[in-house]
Amino acid sequence: MDQNILQTLREKMLLLSKGKKNAAQYILDHPHEAAFQTAAVIGKNVKVSESTVVRLASDLGYKGFPELQKALQQVIMTQFYSTSAEQPSMEAAVEAASINDKCIENCDSQIQNGVECLTHLRDLYIYGSGIARPVVHYVGLCAEYMCAHIQCLLGLHEEYLHTLSHIGPGDVMMAVILGKYCNKDIAALSIAKEMGATVVLITDSDNGFLSENSDCVIQLPCTIGSIPPDLSVATNTVYRLFTELAKRRNSEIEQLAQIMTQMKDIYNGKEF
Repeated sequence: MDQNILQTLREKMLLLSKGKKNAAQYILDHPHEAAFQTAAVIGKNVKVSESTVVRLASDLGYKGFPELQKALQQVIMTQFYSTSAEQPSMEAAVEAASINDKCIENCDSQIQNGVECLTHLRDLYIYGSGIARPVVHYVGLCAEYMCAHIQCLLGLHEEYLHTLSHIGPGDVMMAVILGKYCNKDIAALSIAKEMGATVVLITDSDNGFLSENSDCVIQLPCTIGSIPPDLSVATNTVYRLFTELAKRRNSEIEQLAQIMTQMKDIYNGKEF
């Protein structure tokens, strides 16, 4: 892991002040933990202020701590995928699960905000393109017992503009944007926001334009640089989100289950 940000930390260690040096050494000694901790947590662990950790990121050439953190996450994932082929499958699976668990724990409060946005939704519009398309379908699968009207938009194509014309207050757009994004992704969020809908964004991008057009952002680390791409962090986050939502809407789900049972009885001919 002595590459990229970690190599930069080693090279600049002697030039740093005592507080920044302590924070840098913590990142070098605990890269897997630091990759998913806030600047405040890292500062607390080494007894320096949050602002000291933020200034460390600036001294290393990053625009802010989130950018430093993302670089560290990418190094971890790159190392994992470059070595997992040589590791026993069980060891690789355990390490992957550990990384995923830290990702989920890191965005715990963001997931709760997402649940708040989804609790009283009317119609659900699920948006995603490119590598995120499988996750869009998974969101639809998770949501079908909690929402009567679901629209899946696989990119912002002209034929979807009519569908988006119906979105409005009380509706939720859940957008999954992973890896590279384009102006049409930003436009999709902007249209939904402009029409009065609530926008919940699940992304591994720290682009400000995406965040500005979202009411809730669930920030994921970048985990799709492998072949085949790893979507497990995104799908685990979706699963966690809808599990928490199901707890709040338990009575509705039970009522729907009873209706489904009655429908199956009729379908199987028991009512005739």
